[in-house]
Amino acid sequence: MAGFLSKFYRLYRTGATNDAVLCNCYVQRRLLSSHTDRINGHDSILPVLIVGAGPVGLVLSILLTKLGVKCAVVEKSRDFSRHPQAHFINNRSMEVFRKLDGLADEILRYQPPVDLWRKFIYCTSLTGPILGSVDHMQPQDFDRIVSPVSVAHFSQYKLMRLLIKQLKTLFFKSEVMVQLAVMTESLQRGKYLLGHECTSINATENNVTVTVSSEREESTFLSASAEFEDFSSRTYASKNRIFRHKCSGYKALGDAAEVADEFLAGNNRIILAGDAAHRFPPAGGFGMNTGIQDAHNLAWKLASVLKGIAQPSILFTYKQSIATFNTALSVENLKQQWQFLLLYVLIQALLILIFEEGKSLQLQFPAEDLGFRYSKGALISDGDSLSSPPEHNWTKLTRLSEKGALTSTDEIIPCQQWRTNCAHMDALSTLDLVSVDNVEFVLIIAPINESYQLAQAAFKVAEEFKVPLKVCVMWQDEITDGIGCSEKALSPWKNYIDVIKAECPETSVSWWDLCRMTDRGAILVRPDEHIAWRAKSEIRMIHFLSSEVFSAIIEI
Repeated sequence: MAGFLSKFYRLYRTGATNDAVLCNCYVQRRLLSSHTDRINGHDSILPVLIVGAGPVGLVLSILLTKLGVKCAVVEKSRDFSRHPQAHFINNRSMEVFRKLDGLADEILRYQPPVDLWRKFIYCTSLTGPILGSVDHMQPQDFDRIVSPVSVAHFSQYKLMRLLIKQLKTLFFKSEVMVQLAVMTESLQRGKYLLGHECTSINATENNVTVTVSSEREESTFLSASAEFEDFSSRTYASKNRIFRHKCSGYKALGDAAEVADEFLAGNNRIILAGDAAHRFPPAGGFGMNTGIQDAHNLAWKLASVLKGIAQPSILFTYKQSIATFNTALSVENLKQQWQFLLLYVLIQALLILIFEEGKSLQLQFPAEDLGFRYSKGALISDGDSLSSPPEHNWTKLTRLSEKGALTSTDEIIPCQQWRTNCAHMDALSTLDLVSVDNVEFVLIIAPINESYQLAQAAFKVAEEFKVPLKVCVMWQDEITDGIGCSEKALSPWKNYIDVIKAECPETSVSWWDLCRMTDRGAILVRPDEHIAWRAKSEIRMIHFLSSEVFSAIIEI
């Protein structure tokens, strides 16, 4: 591990001394968790070191902290970039942010008005004629029917400020000038190294060379004779009639589609995520958003291992779950971008046809945002060939016009509003049933005898495997003579919640129908809100959920 670290840190060497590295290091000052007795190691040893204080690294550090895992984040730069970089935050990322102490609300509050970013405008110059425009937002995007939160436009450097503010509320502190020798020694005694931003591309003054993962073994893309001088300060000054703000910097647009050969090394103690594991072309906004999904996938698994809930082998499921999806997505995204660039050079008369057929660049990709699911890795299939998760066979990226189809498919758990018997509690989203502060699975059932028996069996096995479990009983109608029914049926277990469907004038369809299931089925949800297991109809072998399902999910 030390040999790997020496090579890795050379990427960040400043030349100040032979062994020193200049970096910012956000270190957790104290542990905000009630599970301190379950974290292995001495207090001075941080079990997780995160390399790269980008959005992925910071989100992972926040998620780990909420789960009671000590961690540190190191960053080579003194200051964060003010370049906008990623700007589009998709639904799934906003759902993660929604649980981080109001982060999603802050983003929605501070983002520019939607009318300023909902369209892509195509033109040959800032003062020339408009060739065409595409509106990427639809009314249902703001109805919050498919998801409890909408997409957002928020530049990455602004997002970084909010994430740093979150870390400070979690008692992180900043340190500078960390010695490499000290860090290497600490890491040898630590447990896991997470790399998030340790890739680069080759660039010359006027050209950029990118090695791309594609159908061939290797391919290269060249931006030949790029006229970077057009963006110089001198040119900017001559156009001050258009630009009213000071130009704080400029940089060339990168273009890459790369996927790491391996996501884990060193007996699963060195883990790649985000840009270190996969890089995407700018179109589609997949880079940052996919990295945030990596962090969401990884946080609960790391916490499970460190708390003794799961075996270290569960970390291998991280690669299983994201590698296939992200590799296919990276290549398809690049193909789509190149396809549009090829079409763009055609005569102007064909541009209208391009826009009408939806072949322009897209802002939203519903299936790859809310509609994607992991085909394997810390989950078990239904045992029903009609509903078992298929391997993805990508033929195209889902267009914006297809978003409406997501409200009633098997790809996602439908979002509905629920309420409890407690008058002081606000309405809940389905996603609110899963805690962000605990490694806790959620079993969703209907209030019928067979399902209560299933829940009893699940509680017993979860206790045996030391896996935190909560049962959610979903009532479609008002609870009247059913008050106390769950308490009696689930006794002596107390970790359950009764929820009632909130009034929704848009639809009277039951939640189970939206899931394409009967109310005699059941759903087991992972701590990252993905489905771990489900039975779509009556469960004939209740004991099947016991050892087989839990042992398969947590790798015991």
